[in-house]
This record gives sequence, C-alpha cells and structure tokens, in this order.
Amino acid sequence: NCQLCSGHTDIILGVTVHRKRNLLATCSKDNTVRVWKFDPDSGKVSCVGVGHGHTHIVGTVAISSVTASWMVSGGQDFTLKKWQLPKTGEESCKDLKCIHTERVHEKDINCVVMSPNDKFIATGSHDRTAKLWNAETFALVGVMRGHKRGVWCVQFSPVDQCIATSSGDGTIKIWSIQGLECVKTFEGHDSAVLRVTFINRGMQLLSCGSDGLMKLWVIKSNTCVSTMDEHEDKVWSVTVNKEEDHIVTGGADSSIILWKDVTGEEVQKKQTEREDFILKEQQLSNLLHKKKYLRAIGLAITLEQPFRVLNIIKEILYNPDGKTELEKTLQKLRVDQIDSVLRFAGEWNTNSRHCHEAQFVLNTVLKTYPPEEILKFPNIKSTMEAFIPYTERHFQRMNRLLQQAMFLEFTWSCMRRVTDNTQSVENKQGFRSVEGLPENESDMKIRNHSSGGESDSVNSMDTEDNDEKDRETEESANEDNDSVNGSESDDGCKSTESSASDGEQAESDIENIKPAALSGGERLTGSHLGSISSSQDEGSDSESSEGEPLVFSSQNTMSLENLKGSEKVMSSKKKSQQKSNVQNTLTYKQTTEVKSRKRAQKESDPEKLETGEKRARGLRSSQTEAETNSAKRLKQPLTRSMLKKQKGR
Repeated sequence: NCQLCSGHTDIILGVTVHRKRNLLATCSKDNTVRVWKFDPDSGKVSCVGVGHGHTHIVGTVAISSVTASWMVSGGQDFTLKKWQLPKTGEESCKDLKCIHTERVHEKDINCVVMSPNDKFIATGSHDRTAKLWNAETFALVGVMRGHKRGVWCVQFSPVDQCIATSSGDGTIKIWSIQGLECVKTFEGHDSAVLRVTFINRGMQLLSCGSDGLMKLWVIKSNTCVSTMDEHEDKVWSVTVNKEEDHIVTGGADSSIILWKDVTGEEVQKKQTEREDFILKEQQLSNLLHKKKYLRAIGLAITLEQPFRVLNIIKEILYNPDGKTELEKTLQKLRVDQIDSVLRFAGEWNTNSRHCHEAQFVLNTVLKTYPPEEILKFPNIKSTMEAFIPYTERHFQRMNRLLQQAMFLEFTWSCMRRVTDNTQSVENKQGFRSVEGLPENESDMKIRNHSSGGESDSVNSMDTEDNDEKDRETEESANEDNDSVNGSESDDGCKSTESSASDGEQAESDIENIKPAALSGGERLTGSHLGSISSSQDEGSDSESSEGEPLVFSSQNTMSLENLKGSEKVMSSKKKSQQKSNVQNTLTYKQTTEVKSRKRAQKESDPEKLETGEKRARGLRSSQTEAETNSAKRLKQPLTRSMLKKQKGR
C-alpha cells in the first residue's frame, strides 16, 4: 500500500527517521522543513509541524538521536538552524520554532548529522571541508580538511569516536574525533561518492555513488569486499534496517532496490561444498589406489579438475601396456565426458610438457569416433580452435630440434675427419725427424713423440744440441772438402771392404736368430741388429767396429715371422745398407778431420769463425721457427672458416 503525503510544494531533497517516536523529517526546495507522525496501527502519516526560516533551498535535515526533542537543518543559504519539535500527543500541524541559527560554511551545506549521544553536530559542504560543532552552543570544535572536492556525506560511527566522510573526489575518509586527523582513506569509486554509512557494529562501510555502484568496505583491512551494480544512474540514498540484514537504495533511475544480506547463506553453502569436495577427493584417491581408472576419470571430470585427469592419464601411460589400456578407457566414456576430456586436452596442449598426452588423447578420439559424431560434441569447435595453433607450434619446435640434431651430427663428423688428418700429418712429421739419427737418439725421439706435450722442452734441447753439431760439421766440410777427399781415398777403399764384410756377417747373423730371442711379439728394430752385429764383429778391424750401427725407422721394422718369409727383400736391402755404411764411415772420418782443422783455424782466426757460426745459427733458428709454427697451426682449434676450406678441398 502506498500513501501520498501532501504538504511540500517543490522537490523533496532529504528525509530522516526517528524510530522510537515514529517521526519523519523532510526538507524541500520550497525552503521549508516538515515533521511527520507515523501511526503504526493504521499505517497513516500526518504532518505535525512546519518550519519556515531558510532563505534558500533546504538540502539536509537531522533529528536528535536520544530525546528526539529538536532537529537541525542546513541548505544553500550556508546556515545551520536548530528547531524545536512538537511534544508527544500533538497531532495538529503547527509552525516549528527556530532555537538557533549559525552560518557554518562558505558554500552549500550538503549534509548534517547528529552524534549518537546528541553532543556534537557534523556538517559537510561544497567548500571541501567537514566541520564538527557543539550541539548546545553551536561552537566550532574542529575542521576536517583533506578532500579535494565537496563533501557530500558525513556519518558518526555507532561504536567508535570517529567520523566517515565521502566526497566528490571519489574517496572515503575516516577521521578521529579527538585529533580531527584522517586515519584511513578508501579509494575505489570512479566518481563522486554520494552516501556512506556504518554497518556491522562499525566494522564495515557501505557506500554508493554517481557511478551507480554500491560497495561494501572492511575498515580493518581497508579493502572493498563486494561491489553491487544494479542501478543504471546515480544512487542518491542508502539506508539499513535495525537488524542490518536488509538495505534499501534509491537512485536517479527512478528505482528503489531492496537488498538482502546473504552472507550467512553463502558461508553455509561454501562449507557444504567444501565437505562434498573433500568426500569426493577421498573417493577419487581410493579409486586410483584400486586402479579403477574409468570411474576415477569420470569423477575428476565431475569435479572439473583438468590436471587431475592429466595425472590419471599419465599414470595409465606409465604402465607397460599403458597406451592400449588408455585407448580402452577412453572408448568406455560417455559422449559428454569425451567432450570434457577434449576440452581439458586443449588446456594441456598449451604447455610443451603436457602436449604429448594431449595429442595422444586427440589421436585416440579421432580414431575411435567417426567425424559425424565428433561434430555433434557441444564444445568441439572451441576445442579445435584451441588445439590448432599450439599443435602447429609444437610441430615447428620438433622440426627445429631435428635440424639442430642433424647439424650437430654433421659438425661432429667433420671435426672427426679433420682431427684424423691432423694426427696422421703429425705422425709423419715426427717419424721423418727421427730418420737418420743414431740409435739412442732415435729411440728417445720416438718416445718423446708418443708422450705428447710433456716432452716438448726435452725435444727442443736435443734439437739445439744436434743443430750445433750439424752446423760445425757442415762448415768444416764445406771449407776443407777438397783436401779431405784427396787424403781419404785410400781409407775409403778399406772402409768399403770392411763394410761389405760386415754386411755379410749381419746377413748370416739374421738367418741364425732364434725365435726365442724376441718374446711376446716384440718387433725387430735397428737396435737389435746393431747389438747382434757388434757381438759378431769383436775380432774385426777397430775402425769398422766403431762405425755407426744400423738404423731402422718405425716404417722398416718387422716381426721375426715376416723376416723369415722375406729373404728376397733383405737381399735388395743389403746393397743399400752397404752404401750407407760406406757413407757413414766417410762422414765419420771427415768429421774428425774437420774438427781438427776447425780447432787450428779457431786458434789462428777466431773472429772469422764466430761470424760463420752466427750466420749458420740464424739459418737453423729460422728453420726451427718455421717447423714450430706449422706444428702449432695443426694443433689450433677448428673454426668455421677452416671447416669450409676443408670441405672445399
């Protein structure tokens, strides 16, 4: 039932209620305030007082909380008026008496409110301030400054000594009454906050604004816990009943909305859902323990747990016959369950760690169901749209991985080929440097080349000593070649005869070698032959016994078994050995003569000899540096340019 109460002649801007005395107070653009009496028995409302005195629009009014014996009003005339209310029992409409008038703001007064104990009056104005006044004397207690725009609403806390204000700057502030300092600020509205009120024993705030939203704030955490959007325009008013389980809002969209507090019901509902969830989780764990995968997948789908379904599928695939078992399980699912599994697989496919399981599920479904049935799935379109881009991305990633693996294998094969060629070149150069040396030095060189980088310093010292000896030999030989050749002709004939006899003796010794002389598959080298020939030539001439022993390189060594079957090869090599013996004998004698002449020349002209030695040393050092540089190039790491050159060759 609706009752129309006539009295005001223009728009009513404010209404306030006093529940104990069933009184209503209204203010209007007609510059008046009226007091109305509500009869709870009949439900009728009658006017019991009218207040005249404001010179401009009256925008706000408030009744004293404790006694309800007076009320205050404020408007666009910047003044605050205090009115005496009629006594209880008077039902006739009378003029209200103005007790006190005070100019309190420099601009329009938007809100006025009484404290719970009727000791203070708080006002808010367009001048961006809120002021606190003494209710008896209208003395100013303090000013609350901080808002950037006009203050639309002021409210006292029902339990604490604080005041809440809302402003056109979209913020809500809480002020302490004792120090009139801002203790909290709430931000969340996009536009002006028109009304604010305390609820839940002063623990929460309810606000509404010109953005059409109503927000619920928790003061302790300074956060907005709920936003309600039902109005289509500005929400000008909000009020709460005594039990605080219903809220009424009125807006510029010409609608009044009744809100019900369902917090307790939601809490109960969440608790029930949580209990059901725990029971189903326990049931799911029991099914997995018993390996009843079909029912477990169905229960996980019911609980909307895509990654739980993924874990079940992975557990099935870990079994020896996992793929076959998974195919049978998926075939037993219902159509709606298959659609849910495909939807879950679309989520798995977004991650490369789970894409294999998602692709296996998709493959199984495509093989099991014909295209006509697949098209009937409710979410097949969105599922395929989610599958296609990530599947293409996974396919490209696998192609790149395959290409990189092939390139790695190709690079490794090229490096192995070049390394083998480098090692063969190093071995050849090492054996060439050993040829032509005496027996002891050749064995030492072979050991140094096989040991690697540990004997580089020893090799360099040996080569320096040998170079000095060679330089001395070459210089002396070049200077006295003619004289030595003339004097040594007869000795050469003798040495030729002795070397021939040595060759015959060596051949007979080789034939008489027993197989037991070389044990454990030992190779026959020049050192063995030298030792044999020296033991057989004890009674021969001293000059032939002191000659150079036979030198065999590693390429000419052969086993005893090969020597027995190669008599023809040895006969051809005997001639070359005889020639080498003759040359060695000549070289030895030439060396001795050159040394003697060198000593004599050194005593006669030492400066000329030293210059020749320096020149020879320079030539030898340049040759040594060239050899070391070539060896370093072979040991350098392979680069991309070197690989390209090797590939071109």
